[in-house]
Amino acid sequence: MMSSPGFNPFAMLTDPVSVLQAVQASPSLSRLSARIFRPLELAGSFAVRDAELAAFDAAVEVEELDDELSGQ
Repeated sequence: MMSSPGFNPFAMLTDPVSVLQAVQASPSLSRLSARIFRPLELAGSFAVRDAELAAFDAAVEVEELDDELSGQ
């Protein structure tokens, strides 16, 4: 697979079956341990956190604007 002159490692990303076959055929690659990583936080928790942060930022900006308008 790697000996061909037109070898493109990025092309393997579009064909996972050929990657699996290459791993199974290679003694050194088959010894590698495989791990599946999953996100620690759910995607929805970011939206809640972002909304809370936006509300806090808005409150601080209003407070700063009030201070500027009152001359402090």
